[in-house]
Amino acid sequence: MAIYLCFLQHIIGSLSARGKAAVVVPTGQYFDIKIEYVAITPEAFQQKIADFSNRLSGYFAQGKTLETAILDNLKKLKIEK
Repeated sequence: MAIYLCFLQHIIGSLSARGKAAVVVPTGQYFDIKIEYVAITPEAFQQKIADFSNRLSGYFAQGKTLETAILDNLKKLKIEK
């Protein structure tokens, strides 16, 4: 998602600099967060960390796949005369 937002900001900034667009895209939203503290065992904590690590590894792999797809699609872009 961060790559997409960065790409969007670059395109919009580029267009704005040329007088082609005047659009503001917010990069994030802010929310009130309430934290609830819960006592857990060291084993439960280690399991949560392992689950988060596995999920994060999956997200990283998905990100690499998306990066490759984006770069491949950019190579396919052509200008028509």
